Amino acid sequence: MKDARGLRTSGSFVSRRIVGPPSKSTLPCSPSRSSLPVFSILPALPVLPVCLPSPPAVLSPCPPSQSSQSSILVLPPSPFGPPSRSSLSPVYLPHLSCMTLHLLPPGAERSEPQADHCGSPKKTKMADTNQQAPPPPSLGPVQFLLSNKLETAMWLSRLFTVYCSVMFILPILGPYAAANFYQRALLANALTSALRLHQRLPRFQVSRAFLAQALQEDSCHYLLYSLILVNSYPITMSIFPVFLFSLLHATTYTKKVLDSMGANSLMFVRNLLDKLSANQQNILKFIACNEIFLMPATVFMLFSGQGSLLLPFIYYRFLTLRYTSRRNPYCRTLFTELRILLEHFAMKPACPVLFRRMCHSSIAFISRLAPTGV
Repeated sequence: MKDARGLRTSGSFVSRRIVGPPSKSTLPCSPSRSSLPVFSILPALPVLPVCLPSPPAVLSPCPPSQSSQSSILVLPPSPFGPPSRSSLSPVYLPHLSCMTLHLLPPGAERSEPQADHCGSPKKTKMADTNQQAPPPPSLGPVQFLLSNKLETAMWLSRLFTVYCSVMFILPILGPYAAANFYQRALLANALTSALRLHQRLPRFQVSRAFLAQALQEDSCHYLLYSLILVNSYPITMSIFPVFLFSLLHATTYTKKVLDSMGANSLMFVRNLLDKLSANQQNILKFIACNEIFLMPATVFMLFSGQGSLLLPFIYYRFLTLRYTSRRNPYCRTLFTELRILLEHFAMKPACPVLFRRMCHSSIAFISRLAPTGV
């Protein structure tokens, strides 16, 4: 059966002959996805019949570097056998010098090849080829907090420490409530330090080596700090290290929570957190200054009747731990800067002799109390 253009049809199959100028009897461009048998059936005009399998096929032009004048005959499988030569109607395409046959796998979508700037067709990706997996969906703030339970617990305790410290520094509810907020801030800081110490040293052991390792952690230092001062007389100087450390650590985790909410969520909070992070070094120096000057404050508290007899000795042990800290060298750095400042002031000619002697005596006394091997 033939259609209006002289094409032989058999059911849903169509036989088409594409004729070009005479050339070689072989197909110059091999198919990109399968090798097909090539025969010559017309001696005058070489024709290349190719039998198509059941999947669909796509014909595309060959690159100019591989083009050659040839003719091709595409024959789908027919239940009535191969068609005769007289039943084929030629179709001449002068603008195509070579054709490449692409066989599509079953179930794949048919797509036309796209040519690049040189005229060569680009390879198209099929539906069943390797595809990149979609990125995992970002967790919401609630899922993010629940997935990091220990970090979330420390974040909440630090926020509570900041709140209690502010309520103590600004006694809005009265002096009695301020004293209660002072103890709550130190207890919340002790809880945070204990959780952090457990995170750093998860395996607890009753041994001297474990104790020596625990005393090198900053979280252990501030656990002792909170236990030392929780029952003492409330001093504003003693609450500043707890308040500022909790604020800095809460700032870091708050940024992660805001990132889980969205890239541009709560920009005014992000700007405030960025300013705190930019002044982190100055804040740490201020904390070290409070730690140092709290030592003579404990001595004055002893003589004024507001502190215990053991408080200066226990706090001295805490100060030596801070001096030998591996993670936070600001206490040691500030001791050095204070010594250089006093020596520079004592070397001035206008400095009184009595004050010069007091400066040199204080420097020698503190140098003897400093831990060795640092």
